[in-house]
Amino acid sequence: MRLVLFFILLSSLSTSVFAQSKSLRVMSYNVNGLPWPLEKDKRPLFLEIARIIKEKREKGTAPHVLLIQEGFRPETKEMIAAMGYPYVFKGPNDSEMNPLDKKCPPGPKQPPCQNTVSIVGAGLWVLSEYPFIKTSKIAFGKTRCAGWDCYANKGAVYTQIKVPGVGAVDILSTHMNSRRSSGTSDENVWAAQRKQISVLKYFLGKTRSANVPAIFAGDFNVRTSFPTYPDLDKALLMKSTGLYCVANSQLCQIGEETLPEDLHNKVDQHFYQGSKSIHLTPVYAAKTMKYKLGDQELSDHPAYEAIYKFSAR
Repeated sequence: MRLVLFFILLSSLSTSVFAQSKSLRVMSYNVNGLPWPLEKDKRPLFLEIARIIKEKREKGTAPHVLLIQEGFRPETKEMIAAMGYPYVFKGPNDSEMNPLDKKCPPGPKQPPCQNTVSIVGAGLWVLSEYPFIKTSKIAFGKTRCAGWDCYANKGAVYTQIKVPGVGAVDILSTHMNSRRSSGTSDENVWAAQRKQISVLKYFLGKTRSANVPAIFAGDFNVRTSFPTYPDLDKALLMKSTGLYCVANSQLCQIGEETLPEDLHNKVDQHFYQGSKSIHLTPVYAAKTMKYKLGDQELSDHPAYEAIYKFSAR
């Protein structure tokens, strides 16, 4: 009887400690690293981004996980090295193929099958304070893009990290087809995005486990007001961090100078999902990194930063 009571007490204590102390700060940041000549010298801006993140790491206020989009340029490696994260994973390069992809048909190329050669890779990077347990990546493929976006081999990345005191946590990121900057019609963009969403669903099925909590953040290029958002919501089967925080502002702090709409009806998004044994709850969300170098903004996107709390079910 004493042994039974001991294990009950031990279990209760473990759950209490778990619930009080475990959290993860995740930042998604499109650094506007388009290749030359679309963007000129980005090195000063990239090094300033690196300086800010490194300073935050030294103060203990940096994201535990930093997800970068548009890290196309050679200077990206220098920026990442200067930040000092111990674990780095890069997304698809310019030649990786989607395993489900079929070659574009011969003859004139019609959207969304407009080119057969990517100039740059996906531009996706995962930086982590915690070690990777496993990693994976996927390109959307040549038949799942529209307009100028076809010259980048966009896709998605997956890492499972080992968070102290929590265990395995799945981290995913993506950069989907843009709308305004793609130079093509909305109809072509929506068609390409729906095909990319089907790839994300396939990728989640290959990588995700119901036994592991997950955070999926990136530049989805899908606002809640877009016709493709219901498709994305249905495919991910995850909760929107922004929508949760706006609806539960007493439980999730919204950062200064962050409008509620900025957290969900913008192209940069966070989604999350708990596991069978672990609750995952956003407790903070904000648009950050709104700095300038001189009179020049560091990026055309603010970063989307969120803190997630883990607790035992």
